Amino acid sequence: MTGKKIFVISITVITFVIASTLAYSKFNGSSHLDYKTSIIDRGDIISYVSSSGTVNPIQSVRVLAQVSGVIKEIYVDFNSPVSKGEPLAQIDTTLYETQVKQAKTALQKAQVEANQKGRLHKLYQKLANEPDRISKYELDNSEVEYTSALANVGKANSDLKLAEANLQSTTIRSPIDGVIISKNANVGEPVMPGQENSLFVVANDLRRMELVANVSEADIGRIKTGNSAFFTVDAYPDENFNAEVSQIRNSPVTRQNVVTYEIVLPVDNSELKLRPGMTAYVKVIIEKTQNIVRVPNIALKFNPPPDLIPETSEHFSVGKPESATVWVLSNDGKPKPVKIKVGMRDNNFTQIRGGQLQEGDRVIAELIQKNDSILGSIISPQMNY
Repeated sequence: MTGKKIFVISITVITFVIASTLAYSKFNGSSHLDYKTSIIDRGDIISYVSSSGTVNPIQSVRVLAQVSGVIKEIYVDFNSPVSKGEPLAQIDTTLYETQVKQAKTALQKAQVEANQKGRLHKLYQKLANEPDRISKYELDNSEVEYTSALANVGKANSDLKLAEANLQSTTIRSPIDGVIISKNANVGEPVMPGQENSLFVVANDLRRMELVANVSEADIGRIKTGNSAFFTVDAYPDENFNAEVSQIRNSPVTRQNVVTYEIVLPVDNSELKLRPGMTAYVKVIIEKTQNIVRVPNIALKFNPPPDLIPETSEHFSVGKPESATVWVLSNDGKPKPVKIKVGMRDNNFTQIRGGQLQEGDRVIAELIQKNDSILGSIISPQMNY
């Protein structure tokens, strides 16, 4: 047997012996146990319902074309402040100016004809009082022609008003005071009434917005109008924006067989940080208790290994909803169960309403197990066989 083979066999035997020793040590509880503890402190507990929604202006108006034509000029751009009635864009007026001229000519012609028919009818009425001058048929016919001529005047006048209205509609104006938040119009582009895409969207005031959030049917019963809330947006993840529930809508929203209800929260946007369409992650405060003794929730979830639970503590494993068990370190360094009475809770803390623990005491939150191993120090160096 060569020296190299003897060396390899020796290393294998040593490794097996060390591994067996470590396994035996672990089996016999000689591995080192550490406990991470948390402190019982005094602070606030906030119970809330989480949801998400969208921030939008309280009022926004879509501006559409009222007449067909080609856009000749655009006077505004994104974020332009506008006043009610201010021109936003201009459609080519050539066709509509011609229609107005034609309507005026038609009205003048109808008025001339009506005047002629009117004078003739008056003459026939006068002659009808003289014997054998005109027949009743001629008198009635003159009245019919005069009435028809007056109707033509009315129609021509209506046509002129319509033509003038169409001409005025070639100037697209803002319907409200506000700011342009969307612009889909381009010079040279044809437009027509009833088209799906709006030319502009005008928001009345971006300093006042509203958040519409969807709340699950399981949580909607906990929310009331007047509940305070706070939310974040992706643009400012570390900043909370305050709001208050002003409306709970009764109309259900069903998506993928999930029923939710919309809540509305007006939002102050004086600093103009929030922009239309931002996704908001909102927490509606249901209950808030201040300056109470509380325990971290992680401590309520901790359970030591079964072999470390004292036999006398079996009755601690089951508790009423208002009671719970936490673990503390006894003088001998072993975990010891302590029963507490609990109250309201949030995502991080639970209120302590009674029991043997006080503010400043420490409870076990996590078990950390460390094995004292020498195997790595022996075989870790690089060896060249």
